[in-house]
Amino acid sequence: MDVRDRPPRFWWWVLCAYAGGLAVIGLIATGLLHGLPPEDAAAVERIVAARAPVLVVVAFVLLAISGGVVSWLYSQYHDAAASLAEQIDVVLSANPSHRINVAGGKELVALGAAIDRLAENGRRISSDAEAHQIAARARLEEERDQLATLMAELAQPVLVANAEGQVLLYNERARMLFAR
Repeated sequence: MDVRDRPPRFWWWVLCAYAGGLAVIGLIATGLLHGLPPEDAAAVERIVAARAPVLVVVAFVLLAISGGVVSWLYSQYHDAAASLAEQIDVVLSANPSHRINVAGGKELVALGAAIDRLAENGRRISSDAEAHQIAARARLEEERDQLATLMAELAQPVLVANAEGQVLLYNERARMLFAR
């Protein structure tokens, strides 16, 4: 993602990092200047005034470093997490075989690998359930064929009804008996 396309939150983080860096420098300078005799403090003020352009350049360098650090952190965590979320959506909605590929912090890479393992377990469970379902259908079909063969071979009329009296199953002999 181009730096110019970064959301406002990114720039707030750059500003906070920059302000934090300036605050640390200011605190160090205050600590060093605290308790100096007046003539030494005046000498330091003259040196700082003479080196003001250098200090401005240092401030801009600090801003660039802050931007670089925040940009790196943003790409390693924020952008990588957004990419991870998009890829999880692909796995869940469109392509269960999709492998998560995260280029980010090691924590997010580990999370992506864990999600891949979880998705693989889900695919394996789904495949096992489908195999069990196919086997159960085959057993049911076999039992249905056996029952049909048995009912056709019986010499006695057989009628099977549920508790409400609805006829569920009958053989040819029963049909002939009730057809008279």
